[in-house]
Amino acid sequence: MPSPFPGMDPWLENRILWQGFHNVFISLCMAALNRALPEGVVATTELRIQRFGGHDVRPDIGVVNRFATSPNVPRTSGRSGLALAERPVVAPLVIPIAPPEERQAFITLRDALYQERVLTVIEILSPSNKTGRGYEQYRAKQDELLESETSLIEIDLLRAGAHTVAVPVSSLRERGAQWEYLICLHDVTDRWNFQVWPLLLADRLPTLPIPLGEDYSPVTLDLQAVFSECYDTGRYGALLRYQEPPEVPLSDEQVQWAQEQRK
Repeated sequence: MPSPFPGMDPWLENRILWQGFHNVFISLCMAALNRALPEGVVATTELRIQRFGGHDVRPDIGVVNRFATSPNVPRTSGRSGLALAERPVVAPLVIPIAPPEERQAFITLRDALYQERVLTVIEILSPSNKTGRGYEQYRAKQDELLESETSLIEIDLLRAGAHTVAVPVSSLRERGAQWEYLICLHDVTDRWNFQVWPLLLADRLPTLPIPLGEDYSPVTLDLQAVFSECYDTGRYGALLRYQEPPEVPLSDEQVQWAQEQRK
């Protein structure tokens, strides 16, 4: 069953289903790229471990009676004048607990001969990239890539969360852009310009040019074709509860539009 929507499906912004969609979508993008890439370049998927919370250690502390005595030692109260047998103070156990973590997949396009040479990174943003500590960690990684010799493509198919892609939101608004979803391309061969696709709900996902540095010609990736394959592969037509509102609310106008698409 195909998706009822021409582009992204807003019901996929779902805390239960998103991670599975994200992983399948990345795998299918990788497969589509490897069919198109020149012999000297290979698309691979990699994992980044994103940790949340600090490095605190949490003691497991019980309530300890400092004045407990052995059965052979007389016990009495302080008012009787007899000495109390006192045990050493029991220290709390300190048990380090690893902070929660999330494993996030992304795509790298590598030189097949010099494997350490990464030509392009493709990020499909997750909710944790757009809020709190995860946002800060992602932006730090983003800064590293923008200053490197690696091109960066960011695909944000999430309406919720902070503005995260590299191009400033002010630059988009100055140009009158309107968007629900954003795709941002930073090509190292044109370092001071960003290509941005601002997308509304009714827009088809674009076919992207994928830069491969100065040694190779770009290839293309049809995101809408990949999305359609992902929707069918994951059987999201059966999983998504279209009779209920999506987790990220739609405006009244968008609700009416969505109903018309599902007729």
